[in-house]
Amino acid sequence: MISGFTVAFIKGADFAGVCFAFLPILFFIMAFFGVHVKNKTIAKMGVVKKMAGVVEESLFAIKLIASFANEEKEVKKFEKLATKTLEVSRN
Repeated sequence: MISGFTVAFIKGADFAGVCFAFLPILFFIMAFFGVHVKNKTIAKMGVVKKMAGVVEESLFAIKLIASFANEEKEVKKFEKLATKTLEVSRN
């Protein structure tokens, strides 16, 4: 943006004025999308954090899970969180 405004001033004051007229609109668009991306990233990181906890818990208790034949239950638990991650990503 800075180089664009520099070129605008080199080309002429009228061109620079047009560029500066659109500056508030550009800042508004950047702020809007910045907030949107930040909120989605925070939500996604929360779900990923939960998924990592489930994986860590499962790996820590792998012998216990295997001895009681709960593998399928643990897989379904992880798949549920993975599905939630995809839903957060899509919205």
